[in-house]
Amino acid sequence: MRLFCAVLIGLCVGGSMASAGARVVLAAHDIRYDLSLSEAHGDTIAASGGMHYRVEDRCDAWGTQQRLMLRTVARSGVVTEMVSDYATLERKDGRDFLFETRQSVDGRLTSRIAGEARREADGVVSVYYSRPEVRRVVLPKGVLFPLAHTAAIVSAAEGGRRDLAPDLFDGTSAEGALRTYVTIQGWSGLGTGASGRVHVAFFEPKGGMTPDFSLGARYFADGVSDRLAMDFGDFTLAGDEVSFRRLPGCGR
Repeated sequence: MRLFCAVLIGLCVGGSMASAGARVVLAAHDIRYDLSLSEAHGDTIAASGGMHYRVEDRCDAWGTQQRLMLRTVARSGVVTEMVSDYATLERKDGRDFLFETRQSVDGRLTSRIAGEARREADGVVSVYYSRPEVRRVVLPKGVLFPLAHTAAIVSAAEGGRRDLAPDLFDGTSAEGALRTYVTIQGWSGLGTGASGRVHVAFFEPKGGMTPDFSLGARYFADGVSDRLAMDFGDFTLAGDEVSFRRLPGCGR
């Protein structure tokens, strides 16, 4: 099972989405969730864990860290401990994106993906991987980095849209950009208190019509999310907020 890391992050938009993203002002914050099993679809009969997500305002860039910890129990009785650590640095102008993902199972490192993505003058994105192997991948125009992705969702919601399908490069796949399909329901309210239910389906670059992972959550206009539903295919976890605090903005 692939641990999906970049489930919450979002801000500034580059390229064709810049004018919409410029209206979105999201908050630096630190949030923790308890994860519990809400549905089992296959071999997994129990699952639990936690997630810690932090986004810091570094003036010209946003730094994010996320740790996802899961413990699953199979019908055979086998217990598996999985940990995923994810860190990024994204320039606010949308030009550069540094990323690293580490995933381990039962204390053994099973995957490491790292590198840098740069948006070229013509709008295409060049990804320079340093892990798992040194290689370059070129992505087409319109691909959003993680921070841009959430800004696009919030901007679309505030504009009354019900769905959108931006491609996303978040650094969790060694194959390039993920395809996403986003649906928005019941967006209402004013200012940063506005919110609505959002569902995001993530598809592997070379995958089929079935999502590799999907996330349901209540999104607020300032980028904070709660009431999570994380569908890993074999099972679904509910995420309940257990702590939250806003972090200082740039220069504070």
